[in-house]
Amino acid sequence: MEFCPECGNIMSPKDGVYFCSECEKEVNIEEEIKNRSEAKGSDVVFVDNKNAGKNTVKKPCPECDNDEAVKKERTAGIAGDAKQVQYFECTECGATWQ
Repeated sequence: MEFCPECGNIMSPKDGVYFCSECEKEVNIEEEIKNRSEAKGSDVVFVDNKNAGKNTVKKPCPECDNDEAVKKERTAGIAGDAKQVQYFECTECGATWQ
């Protein structure tokens, strides 16, 4: 499973590339495999970032001037009639909205 380096969405293989349906980023599959094989055995450095690995998107917060939010989903409803609900959480003030 591949994740988009731009928005964190799951990427799908399509015509020799991994394709992100959210932001339309494409990553060449052969290059990605080559990069991974070259990285094996090398030192890995992790950067401390409070939003690393989260699905951040450009979305203006209604509470503050920040333009970045984490896209989240939750299940709402009663069993048998439950739906996935998408919402956003501001990376600065923590406000949530749909």
